[in-house]
Amino acid sequence: MLVVTNRPGRENAREERLRHHGEAVAVALVTGDAGDAEGGTGWQGGLQAAADAARNESALLRIADEVYAAASGLHDPDRVTAFATAALEGSDGPLAVAFLTGMLEGTSEDPELDGVH
Repeated sequence: MLVVTNRPGRENAREERLRHHGEAVAVALVTGDAGDAEGGTGWQGGLQAAADAARNESALLRIADEVYAAASGLHDPDRVTAFATAALEGSDGPLAVAFLTGMLEGTSEDPELDGVH
């Protein structure tokens, strides 16, 4: 029987990937890049990549559903920040927290977002 155990740092690497995906989703939302989940582009592709990286963890999937439902109203950094901040308050999982933290990082003084208010 094969037993798989988490190696030290493995969870931190997953959390770091989810932070990156959260940041990419935030930037794509603000710049209006919906992209395509299957093609791995835009905010839809970022959500799919995050779900895959989180191995479909329920807390992350719930957030992805909420982002998808709210996407049409998340078109500027302030709205994305407000969304991620509110979602963090009710978040219950390290991977979901990492993703939302990345979303906040994606809206903080990012040169790509200059003038996109």
